[in-house]
Amino acid sequence: MATMRPARDARTVSRRDFLLMCAVASGVPAMSLDPRHAAGADVPRKGGTLRVGFYIEAATMDPHFSGSKIDRQVYHNIYEPLVTLDVKLGIKPGLAEAWQQPDARTLIFKLRRGVKFHDGTDFNAEAARFNFNRMKTEPKSVRKGEVASIDTVDVVDAYTIKLNLKRPDAALLATLTDRAGMMVSPKAVQERGSELERNARGAGTGPFEFVEWVKDAHLLIKRNESYWNKQGGPYLDRIRYRPIPDDTVKLQSLQTGEIDVMDYVQPRDVAAVRADRSVVVIDVPSLADFAYQLNHTRPPFATRALRQAVAYALDLDQIVKGVWLNVGVPANGPIPPTSWAYDKTIPPIKRDLAKVKAKLAEGGQANGFTFTMTTNNIPINVQEAEVIQAQLREAGITMKIKL
Repeated sequence: MATMRPARDARTVSRRDFLLMCAVASGVPAMSLDPRHAAGADVPRKGGTLRVGFYIEAATMDPHFSGSKIDRQVYHNIYEPLVTLDVKLGIKPGLAEAWQQPDARTLIFKLRRGVKFHDGTDFNAEAARFNFNRMKTEPKSVRKGEVASIDTVDVVDAYTIKLNLKRPDAALLATLTDRAGMMVSPKAVQERGSELERNARGAGTGPFEFVEWVKDAHLLIKRNESYWNKQGGPYLDRIRYRPIPDDTVKLQSLQTGEIDVMDYVQPRDVAAVRADRSVVVIDVPSLADFAYQLNHTRPPFATRALRQAVAYALDLDQIVKGVWLNVGVPANGPIPPTSWAYDKTIPPIKRDLAKVKAKLAEGGQANGFTFTMTTNNIPINVQEAEVIQAQLREAGITMKIKL
């Protein structure tokens, strides 16, 4: 749950509108100290600095190297993807104003004209091809898997590219709405090299430009006065992101006016926050799923029966009620109920200790086995890990916790 505190002037509403847009895009609930009594509350005005509190610091300013969800929330202000998602998960134009797919292995993008990177260089077909080739070949790229279906990229003309696919890829357009579709200035990459991870000055095309990143203190971006989209916004002068790992301190920082926005509220605090009349809650259904990944490539989870034993040992209802305090629902897979692709006919796996025993025997570990789970060192993740550990122990499986 993200939160926002308004400023004490008429510019407040632009901040609220800004957060609302961010919340919809990222699929998270949001809330703010109540700005509804501000003068001109329905008329966005330019100005002000939005101060955002995140539970953790960003990892990198290079979208091709990023695996952090916090990074993404910053990126969508600095960088822009070729295509974007609307609130109903439809694909909309971004830096590509149109596209067509003449056959299952060809995707052609018509790129938007008149767009410049923050360093003043042109965004065009050559820049787009550079980005795809970098994602595919750069050793540190974590986008390789996302663009693996792309064989080659042809420049058809100055503002048209053709993606030649190795195989049909129905998910590719959706993939390009995120970091795999974000375009970085070739000049910034070539001149700055690895420094780009900490200094993204000039690298994007988005409504805000990178200013500075002071480790463990703040990350600052400012309005792009030359932004190509002139139809409304950006309204804010600046956005300052601040890492505040302690959830209690972060909430207090919001309530005392040190920050205007926080990324989420712990389930234990949701009821109290909703009762706070100075806070507006913007509750947006999430597209997120929270899960732990089992390593299928080595023991013990290379054995399917042992993966199933763990699944049958867990009581998801108890975890949702006891840890998340019903902020969420038991999952039946990676697709949440908010998605059009959710299949409600598939029930979540229910705890069944008899099946655990049978699967352990089938997997050659009738007396149980031991494994280690790694999780974030934040209170709710630690609590969840301890509940999972206890449930598995009851089923004869030992789980060690690594933070």
